[in-house]
Amino acid sequence: MMEEEPYFKPIPGADQPSRRDLARQRKLEQLPRGFLKEQYLPQRLDGSAVLVEWGGVWRADNRSLRAETQGIFYRGSKCLEDTVDKVLPWNSTVHADDEGDGWVKVNAARH
Repeated sequence: MMEEEPYFKPIPGADQPSRRDLARQRKLEQLPRGFLKEQYLPQRLDGSAVLVEWGGVWRADNRSLRAETQGIFYRGSKCLEDTVDKVLPWNSTVHADDEGDGWVKVNAARH
């Protein structure tokens, strides 16, 4: 089986965090404790990869699943049925951490 070409291609010198990433991290560190709520996104749905990663940035990818939906619902836990009222639209990106178990964790601001 031939691998599909990734959305993201390596950029020379991109193995270091950008100024924007460092500024974002400083802002996150200044937020009050408890301000952020963890939410999760599955990396696969119905056996198809729906998230593509490049350096901590994940893109919602509908090329394999071909779902007729707006995107991927966020989850309040690592349970597919635990959807929250928030969607990551197809082809959009989000900063998230790979949990190593088929899920990525997103820190979302509490409303």
